[in-house]
Amino acid sequence: MIGKLPADVKIIPGHGPLATIDDLKKYHRMLVETTGFVMKRMHEGKTAEQIKAEGLPAEWKPYGAGFIKEAIWIDTIVKGHGMVHKH
Repeated sequence: MIGKLPADVKIIPGHGPLATIDDLKKYHRMLVETTGFVMKRMHEGKTAEQIKAEGLPAEWKPYGAGFIKEAIWIDTIVKGHGMVHKH
């Protein structure tokens, strides 16, 4: 989709302010990198609670303060990859 959009496009997200193509690229990078971060910790044997206690890298902290909170995003990744929560 990114490759089909003109450079000056204005994107209207479901939540938040108008965005640019660069904003969309950064958002996509956040999705890829945070998913990889969580999956790496899962493969190391960490539980969802341990991953949430560690938190995501500092670069992505602002995203975890928006519509979807950091802990919910981590849970979404964990559940999407078949890990059962340990309480």
